[in-house]
Amino acid sequence: QKSKEMYSRITQKIIFNTVEQSGVPMSTQLNSMEIRDLTSNDLVKKVHFTYGSIGSQPRRLLSSVTMEGDSQQTEPPYMFDYFTDQTLPGYNSLAIDHWGYYNGVTTNTTLFPAVSNPAFGSLSGANRNPDSTNDIRYMRAGSLHKITYPSGGSTTFTYEANDYYDSLQSENKRAGGLRIKQITIHDGIDSANNLVKSYQYKNEIHPSRSSGYLVAGQLELYKYYGTGVESQNECPYVVRRTKAEGTSIGQVAAYRWVTEYLHTVTNNDGYTRYELQAAQETGRSVNQWRRGKVLSKSDFRNDNTLLQEKTFTHNLEKEMIDRVYGVEVAVDWVSHMDTTFTDLKFNFYSYWTTLDSESVKIFDSSGVEHVETSRELDYATGL
Repeated sequence: QKSKEMYSRITQKIIFNTVEQSGVPMSTQLNSMEIRDLTSNDLVKKVHFTYGSIGSQPRRLLSSVTMEGDSQQTEPPYMFDYFTDQTLPGYNSLAIDHWGYYNGVTTNTTLFPAVSNPAFGSLSGANRNPDSTNDIRYMRAGSLHKITYPSGGSTTFTYEANDYYDSLQSENKRAGGLRIKQITIHDGIDSANNLVKSYQYKNEIHPSRSSGYLVAGQLELYKYYGTGVESQNECPYVVRRTKAEGTSIGQVAAYRWVTEYLHTVTNNDGYTRYELQAAQETGRSVNQWRRGKVLSKSDFRNDNTLLQEKTFTHNLEKEMIDRVYGVEVAVDWVSHMDTTFTDLKFNFYSYWTTLDSESVKIFDSSGVEHVETSRELDYATGL
């Protein structure tokens, strides 16, 4: 066991007690944290962490967090439950979708996707489609399912797969990764008191479409180069990649609109609609700092009557603070040629963005007449 000390508020120190994980090389596990008086070394508080695991090559999952006070009395724990009805494959499994999420296709023998095109026919390969099961049991394996609090209350999470609207094929498509479908909050006393939040991700202009989009742009499984300036010595060729473009960024899909419904067992208490700033990645630049800013927030009664509407403007053109570089590495398969490694440099920008203005409309019972207030914000410069 190893310990590391940090100092807090000058009068206290924090000790991190870690241990190497069994069977997992070059990895440590935090077993406890101690807050002690810097002068007397008396214990102020201690936090204990316990773990479970999933998979034949175990992934550690935090099982509980327990607080211990200065009198060494232990409080009831925070408990964490996960989706473990489906185990995870080995670390180097080929059963993954285009974005690296487990899809349950254990018959894959390569990561190069199967593709077909009238120009060159069909090329055999892996099934890299996202988990197609209704309960996404493969994709959600090992994800957090429930938090139980010391009071006995709990929060339970229900997930669904990301999706996006493919404008080229005019249809909604499933993507890798999870999004929240429902959150159930239980008070620990009576399930009749449960508060439920559920979420929809539809396009408010075209309701049959998902409001989702792939942050890295259109999914490309291959590139075909026919004869001409792009071909090599007038020889057509196909390039397939082992991973979707932009997956090193981390986020697969984002959404322009999200609607949150709030209800109890007996009542539907209305809903809130959020409009969010959309920003796909451009070239080799990462635009995470732009994405997801709230543009508007509208509160409705359960009969669709508008109660309140807030709109926001953000300054997204502030001066860049800093930039760091990242590299995405993939394997390319080129027909009739050797396999090559591709490394693509990303620019990760850090910008200072600000909320510049806010407008609030409060509506009467008809949802038509309203009172509007607004404010603009200025920020000091040269600090």
